Order: sequence, then C-alpha cells, then structure tokens
Amino acid sequence: MPDHTKADAQVGQVTDQNPIINDPFAEPTRHWHFGDGAPVIQDGRRVAGYIPPMVKGGQLQITDDLVTLDQVNRIRERVREWREVGYPGTTQVTKTLFEHWFDNERELQPFFAQREAIETITWLTEAPPDKRVGIAITQYEAYERWAVKLATGAGKTLVMGMSMAWSGLNKVANRQDRRFADAFLIIAPNLTVKDRLIGDDGLLPSDPNSVFERFDLIPGQYAGLIGQIKVQVINWHQLSPREDPKRSVLRRGRESDTAFARRVIADLGTKKRIMVLNDEAHHAWRPPPNLKVKAAEKEDVLEATVWINGLERIHRDRDILRCVDYSATPMYPGAVGGEKAWRPFEWVVSDFGLVDAIEAGLVKVPRIPTDDDAGASIPKYRNLWEHVKKAVPKRGDDVDDASHPLIEYLSEIDGPLKQLAGAWSETYESWIDAERPVPPVMIVVCNETKMAEMLEIHIARRGDAGPWFLMTARANTPSVSIPSCSPMRRPALTESPHRIKPSDCERSSPRSASRASLEQGYGA
Repeated sequence: MPDHTKADAQVGQVTDQNPIINDPFAEPTRHWHFGDGAPVIQDGRRVAGYIPPMVKGGQLQITDDLVTLDQVNRIRERVREWREVGYPGTTQVTKTLFEHWFDNERELQPFFAQREAIETITWLTEAPPDKRVGIAITQYEAYERWAVKLATGAGKTLVMGMSMAWSGLNKVANRQDRRFADAFLIIAPNLTVKDRLIGDDGLLPSDPNSVFERFDLIPGQYAGLIGQIKVQVINWHQLSPREDPKRSVLRRGRESDTAFARRVIADLGTKKRIMVLNDEAHHAWRPPPNLKVKAAEKEDVLEATVWINGLERIHRDRDILRCVDYSATPMYPGAVGGEKAWRPFEWVVSDFGLVDAIEAGLVKVPRIPTDDDAGASIPKYRNLWEHVKKAVPKRGDDVDDASHPLIEYLSEIDGPLKQLAGAWSETYESWIDAERPVPPVMIVVCNETKMAEMLEIHIARRGDAGPWFLMTARANTPSVSIPSCSPMRRPALTESPHRIKPSDCERSSPRSASRASLEQGYGA
C-alpha cells in the first residue's frame, strides 16, 4: 500500500538559484527540498511519489499529502543493486547491448533516466527469480502491462528503441526463449506523434535515419539481425471496430478477432506473442462499467475504450507477450471517477518525473514572474491563471473583431510577459559575455491556434514584450514562432536570437546539450 506522509512542498515556491544540481548521466544524488521558506538542496535522491489533487469548489487543487510509490521505490533499489553487481542472470545479447549502450567513452550515451527505464524493463524480465521476490505488479488485463514514467523531453523514443532492440535481438538469437518478442506494435495517440515515430529518429529499423542508426543502438555483431524484427506503428483510431455503412444493404456482422487482427496489424503478418509499446499511454485506460460520462469527457473515454478493447481483441487472437506504457503522466484522468481519478496507474514500474528531469538539466526550466509589487495579500503573478482564465477567448471568436476579448487577455498578461522577456534578455547578455555558443530560449505555448497567432503579432511584430523579439527586415533578428498546444500540432521553439550565428547552434551530442541549451530556458 502507498505510504501517505505529509509533504513539505508548498505550491508556488520558486527559487532564483540554478535548479540543475545533478549529472544527467548519473543517478541523482541530490534534490531540491520544498519546505518552509526558500527551497534548499538536500542529499539523496528524491523518493518516487505523487501529490494527489482534490476537487474543491469545482476546481482541481493540489493537496499537501505526499503518497509514495512504494513498489517503484523497491524496484528502483533492486535495479540499483543489480546494476552494481553486473546484471546477473542476463543473456549474452543483453550483456553486449548494455556494454555498448552504457560505455562511458560512448559519444551518444543515454541519460540516466533512459538507462534506468530500460534496466527496469530488463530486470523484470531477466533478473533471477530470487531477486524479484516481493514484487507483484497489479494487472487488470489478460496480458502483462508495465508503465514507465519519463518526463516530456527526457527521451521516451530512445527508450522505446532500446526496448525493441533488447527484446528483438534476444528473440532472433534464441527463438525458443519465450520471454522475448520480435514483433512490435507501437500505438500513438494522434497522427502527429505517429509521424514522429516513423520519421527521422523514429522506430522503423529499415529507415537509415531511425533511432537505431542515429543513436548507434546496434553493436556491429548484431547489425545484420535487427532487420529480422517486425514493426508496425499505428494511430489508436486504427483499433476501432469495423462497421458497415449505415446505408449499405450488405450486413457482414461483427468482425471476428482473427479478421480484426489481420486487418489492424497486417504489417506483422501472422506473428504471435507480440510486444506492444503504447506512446503517451495515459490515453490508454479501461473505463469502468456503467461510467457516467460528461459531455466534455466523451472523446477521452471513447479513445480509451477503443484503445483498450482493440488490444484485448488482438491478444485473444495473437497473444500479447507484454505491453509497455510510456508517458510523462501515466495516470487515470478525472473522467474515470472515484478514488482512481488523477492517480497513477497501478502498474508503474519506473519513475523519472519532471522535477527530477529539471534537476538533471534534461528539460527546459519553467519560470514564473515574481516581481509583483501591487500590494495584494496574494501576489497576482504567483497564480496568474486564476486572474486571466476568464479573459481567455473562446474557440472560434473572430480575432479581427475590435471588441475581441483577447485585448483584455493581453492586458492581463502584458506585465508578466514583459518581466519574463526581460529575464530572458538579462540571461542572453550574460551568456554572450561568457561566449556561450547556444542562446537561452523563451517558449510561449498557447492553448489555441488563433491565440498563438495573436501573441506572435503582440510579441514579434509589435514588439510589445520587449525590443529583443521585434522582427524586422534585417536577417540577423530572431525568428519567433509561438505554437498552439493542440494535440495535432507539435510545439516549436523560438529560433536563435541575433548575434548568434546559425552555425553556432548546430546539433550537439546529448552530453553537450545538457550543459548548454538544456541548462536554462524560460517558459510562459
């Protein structure tokens, strides 16, 4: 059972200190402690856990009760011990892969977050049984399901590729070993993610620009074997049952499980004992029977139903060996209702969350405006959303209308936006003086496309956030791109600012990136 303890963290605490305190390629040894007063650094790795929310006055609020993920913490300790003694019980293929991936002299070395994730999957499969005593992962499906939590930006796709190489090469080397699979079904939550998974740095072994090639995942002696695995990437919509057209005279009846599998996973041929990788797996949960669904939740529940029911049908016909979920937030949504709402999936086995990733320099550092001297008892900027959400325009509003509510919205965020832009400018100047080759990045993400377009005008064309972002005809001025966070669009970053030559910002290795462009960023 999870341990409920009083959390020391207080919502809204901030620090002006550099939040990066750990080596991205080693297990964390320190963490920020959020107690009374300013955050302080404490020795030791942060315990895996979560702070459950509660609904108060129709609003979702964070509580101050920390719930530790006991099973994740136990597995984490066992995996560490297993690592320290050289991974006993693993096959020769696994030993070779680990030696190749985790070589300290390797140029493209995985981050520790990625390493621990693949180690955990491997430990659950290959570690001697006596080392796994006391580990019982709750399962609700007819097949085995594990969830890996990795913060957005920490590199889930690489871990997925490592999982496929590990399982696939082991199966090719020993066809009789039923612990492994060489056929992989990868399910994406939308077409944008699917395109990413089959594009550059994607998961198709036949692609010369795949993650297997670009990150040198396959040792030389196995280079000819990776092509023997079968891979299919689909969007969750493809798991929908076939329906006869409403006006059709022909009525074929319900599609059998065999016909369903043949249609949906045609690229895998007749392969059985398939390994499923769910990307953004927080979309894949089983709605309870007789669930009362609100109108705003219907699409989420439909997606979850189609996703889980589709996998159930594939399992009945082809036998799913195991399903590994990858998500930054592997938890039930509020739509599930009851005690499970906003709680982590019970089958989470590894956890490297957002704060851990910030402390290791893997992701951009979120910033909030703090210089609010209006005299209010609760500083407005500390909880800015509460002050601006009523001014957020509704989807479909005409942005050309002179009375468009975006004007009110812009007036509310103008002060904090200028403040964050000023902080960016100060950092930029200090980095120039220090001759740093990679500039800081200010990211503004909007909830709707038209709002993103209007903010781009506000910031880049009018220069209302500050002169640094004003786009002119000169070639050396920054290019500003403000994305919508719509699930069908991938957010983009602002481009390199002036006085930084494009040649100075070429792609670097993960190690150099963690020291440079990932070291500091500003989010609004």
